[in-house]
Amino acid sequence: MISAVNRLTRFYQYPKNGLTLVELLVVIMLMFVVGAAMMKATFPKEEDLRKQGPKEALESMIKSARKIANRSATEVHIQFIDQGANIKTSDFFDENERDSDRQKSILNFLQKTTHAHPATWSEFPSSALTTTPLLIVTDAGGKATFDGNQVCYAIIRNPGEGPIMGSVPKPFSLGYIENHGTPSVSWQKNQEANYEYFTVYPSGLCDSVSFKAENCPEYNCNFVVNAISGTVESLK
Repeated sequence: MISAVNRLTRFYQYPKNGLTLVELLVVIMLMFVVGAAMMKATFPKEEDLRKQGPKEALESMIKSARKIANRSATEVHIQFIDQGANIKTSDFFDENERDSDRQKSILNFLQKTTHAHPATWSEFPSSALTTTPLLIVTDAGGKATFDGNQVCYAIIRNPGEGPIMGSVPKPFSLGYIENHGTPSVSWQKNQEANYEYFTVYPSGLCDSVSFKAENCPEYNCNFVVNAISGTVESLK
């Protein structure tokens, strides 16, 4: 095949040398195989594009939560749900939802994040087991909020299998960054308690919290939320 490629090169330089039909077919096949391999390496699956690390997932949810909180003039919560959690779906969604676009978004959410795969609204499950860790924006009462007609959630990429939290299933801790002199900084908790969610206010400010997943070495560090900018910093 290499010889055929070399001859193809010479063909363009010296047309009189030409290629046999067999060699030309071999070159075309080789180009097709290489091209297919490059396409596979370059373009990840659609579902992989939606999975994010904690930093990206938190920032995207804060952005959505700020828009919803400002529009509704009420605080909203960003909640964490771990993989393998049995959720009561009616706690998050209204079983009497009549908007067809919202119904479709809810069903899509359940299909992508749980073992439940309802195809129609009549198959709406009473509970479901999550297949991935995720973040979801809810109102103060715990009901999922919508950006337009779309459920606001982000799937957290899970490098391993099973829950990413350790003995404490609540990932958010309130606190502040303490600067010990560049580049030494650390996260200081205000209290010992951890929380399932943190609050985003209509003003755009949010709680100053950190996120940490004990069972996942890649995420076993403090991902700190800046309450003003909404950006997230990783403190190793």
